[in-house]
Amino acid sequence: MKNIFNISSAGGTGTGWVAALLNSHPKIVCLHALRNKPFRSDNTHWNAEGYFTCLMELRDQTANQKTFGTIHSFYGAEAKPHVIDAGGSHKYMIRNPFTRLHSLFTHHYRDILGYSIDAGQDVYSLAIDRGHIKESSQRNFRETTEVEAVFLMLCNHVILSDWGNMDEGTEEDCIKHE
Repeated sequence: MKNIFNISSAGGTGTGWVAALLNSHPKIVCLHALRNKPFRSDNTHWNAEGYFTCLMELRDQTANQKTFGTIHSFYGAEAKPHVIDAGGSHKYMIRNPFTRLHSLFTHHYRDILGYSIDAGQDVYSLAIDRGHIKESSQRNFRETTEVEAVFLMLCNHVILSDWGNMDEGTEEDCIKHE
């Protein structure tokens, strides 16, 4: 088993859940979305090389008894050579784009509303009822609401981030969620 890993992923792919699952194993330490140097108050960011050097030092301190890795911290081209040089494994995680988009939109829409949305709630109907988006018969594509602009930005994010990961990896490197 390789005892250094990086899982490249974008927001809304379930990385928090995967990190919690990996951390439930007694021999795995998975850092989630950590780019700042711990124990520092100045929010200094790691570069990828320094980050994976640190993971190797942590691994060595446990006499190779634990596997150290990260998810949703560094992306494809930036991290892969450093993980491979450390003798580790580099993977990328993608999620069904429609499910991912729904998850991201629900998260961001909750922030706009200022309150939580029930898991089974129809977000589209809620947004129309609140006047945050317009029904297709009333839509003028030159004028978008704040919520519509957020949705369009998220569509772009979903397409470009997964494309970047898939462009850097192979089918064998891919972890498909859902």
